[in-house]
Formats: sequence, structure tokens, C-alpha cells
Amino acid sequence: MGRCLPLAIASLVAALATTPAAAEGPLEVERQTFGSDDLWRVVSYLCVPSAAIGLPLPCAEVKGAGANGIALLAVSDNHILTIPTRRISGIESPELQRPNLPNYWQAAWDARRLISAGEALRLDRSQIGVALNSARDRSQDQLHFHTGCLGRTARTLIGSLPPDPGGGWRRVAKPLFGGRYRIRWIAGEDLSATDVFGLLEPSLRASPAAMGRQTLVVAGVRLPGGTPGFAVLNAQGARPGEAHGENLLDFSCRS
Repeated sequence: MGRCLPLAIASLVAALATTPAAAEGPLEVERQTFGSDDLWRVVSYLCVPSAAIGLPLPCAEVKGAGANGIALLAVSDNHILTIPTRRISGIESPELQRPNLPNYWQAAWDARRLISAGEALRLDRSQIGVALNSARDRSQDQLHFHTGCLGRTARTLIGSLPPDPGGGWRRVAKPLFGGRYRIRWIAGEDLSATDVFGLLEPSLRASPAAMGRQTLVVAGVRLPGGTPGFAVLNAQGARPGEAHGENLLDFSCRS
């Protein structure tokens, strides 16, 4: 047990992280429904204290100690959130520039093992994605990564482009769900040696305002010869929906 949320708070947690989609596509973010600090309260007031007695409910897991901990929260069977136990607002936070922070992207990639569909469908790495929304396109002001199945539209796009591991960013010709993305590839079985935030230009990372407009999506791929790797997608948005990388995921795992 521990993977499914208690019924009393399941609907609350689902709404906190933006409503899970039955299929891939644009989602509406409703900041008015719940407070923007509610996800932080769930982690800090419930998951972390409960983990101290060996039962991290409503989270599935809490790994690590103190401010360097990481909580995994199952919004649904196929939608897992990875949340720092350190107070970090989101992608725009200068806190993410600090050295020696946990590798949150690696933790979110590892969280794919909690996706229930993987047991029945034997999901390949190319079917999994991790998304981090922009400041404008999130409901909660606590950093959280969405792990789920990669939607068919994103998989088709990635599969249509010749991979270039070690190369730089290249523009994607067609918009994806209102976002104009660029893409780059990295080699590796996992993200343990990769600073995903560091793939963005230093000028972006130096500006909280600019970072707040970014969304990042990391998708598992198989490079030529079957070598494992990742496609990293980035979009910048000035209006709602333009930098909502979560739209590229399909939490039904049906597409």
C-alpha cells in the first residue's frame, strides 16, 4: 500500500497539481480553487512527519532527510509528483542554482517505477516523460515534477527528428499544444550525471523572471543502435498555456 492516496485527500491533491487529464492535451489551471501553498502543506505537514514513523502517507515515499529530502506523491495510478522537502517555489527559484542540491530530475525519472500501467504494459523508456511547468502555468508555488506516460503527439514528434546527442538546441517547426518548443538530445541510461537546468543558457538561469517563463520536459528515448538517452524539450511562454509542458504527458497511458 501507500501508492494510492487516502480518499479524503485524493481529490485535493489532484487539484493542487492541476487536474489530471484523461488524455494528452491542454489543461486549465485554476489558481482560485485552492491556495498556491497547499501542496507544500501536504508535504511538510503530512508526508514528512508521517515518514518519521515509517508511514509517509499521503505520499508514497519520502527519501532523504531534512531539507534535502524528496517526496513522491501519487496523484493517480499513472501520475506521480516529485516534490522537494525544501521550500522552493518553482523553476524560477534562485535556490535551484545552489550546489549540492539533490538531483530532482533523476528522482522524478526514477519515480516512473510507481506508474501502475508499467506493470501491465511493460512501458519502454520512450513512453515515459517528466515535465516541469512554468510559473504562469502551475497552480502551486512549490517545486514539483510530473512523471507520467508521454503522449502520442510528443512521441511522434521526437521519433520524427534525427537525434543529435551532444548537439545543441534546435527549434521544433510546429507548436505543441500552444507551446513553441526546441529540443536537444543527451545520452545516458539515467539523469544522475546530468544537470537538466544547466542545459539552458546561462543568461536564462541568471534571471528568475526569464526562468519563470520556461517549461522543461525530459522524455526517454533510444538513440541509434538502441543506446539509451533522453530528449529534452524547452518552451518559453508569455501567456498561459504556452509553457505548460505537462500537456505533453498522457496520464491515462492509453495513447
